Amino acid sequence: MLMINAQLSGRRTSNFIDFMNTIKCVIFDWDQTLYETFPVHMAGIQHAALECGRDVPSPADIINGYAATIEEHLEAVLGSPVEDPLAKYLAFYYQRNLEMCKPFPHAHEVLEELKAKGYTLGLLSNKESRAGFQEIQFSGLASFFDVIAFREQVPELKPKPGGLLWLLDGLNISPHEAIYIGDEPRDIQSAQLAGTKSGAALWGSLHPKELRAIGPSLEWESLEALKDNL
Repeated sequence: MLMINAQLSGRRTSNFIDFMNTIKCVIFDWDQTLYETFPVHMAGIQHAALECGRDVPSPADIINGYAATIEEHLEAVLGSPVEDPLAKYLAFYYQRNLEMCKPFPHAHEVLEELKAKGYTLGLLSNKESRAGFQEIQFSGLASFFDVIAFREQVPELKPKPGGLLWLLDGLNISPHEAIYIGDEPRDIQSAQLAGTKSGAALWGSLHPKELRAIGPSLEWESLEALKDNL
């Protein structure tokens, strides 16, 4: 397993170059990988708790309860039922997300560099499509991607591999020719199950220890470090 320590990434190692020479397609997760959304996500959950008369979770509680979907996350931190908190959360999120969210530093440069080098670029997220497409258009990053898929476009959600395999099939790219970069252990699990390489986006991860422990092919502490490796 090739591990790239981002603190040493000012130079391009021969192992990294050889590794990237086998890759034709780079696929990114969205939330906390290219786009910093946790501030509005946390505020939205706390707002929903207040509006629904539930105990307001601390930031640590929200991080510890982080789940594959917003429904699962709300259930983990606020309990059942989730219908009313979900409605309050979504109303808050759609009102505030473009104000409170932003691309991570160097996201534009990384995508521009990858595109210039001829890589096919994809985006795969468990996020609901309405928010996802709104954010990616607003961010100015949409034009870099050959394919963009949110939860409504794919046959199954991460950590299952079906979404990643569906995306690659549409691009006519074999799994061994792709790398999937994400901030959560489920991203790495999905890549491993699909047979692609995997990259740990430590810069945005809420669970960096668990992310590293699952065994990603590559890891970086920042998007700048990833850019310096290209």
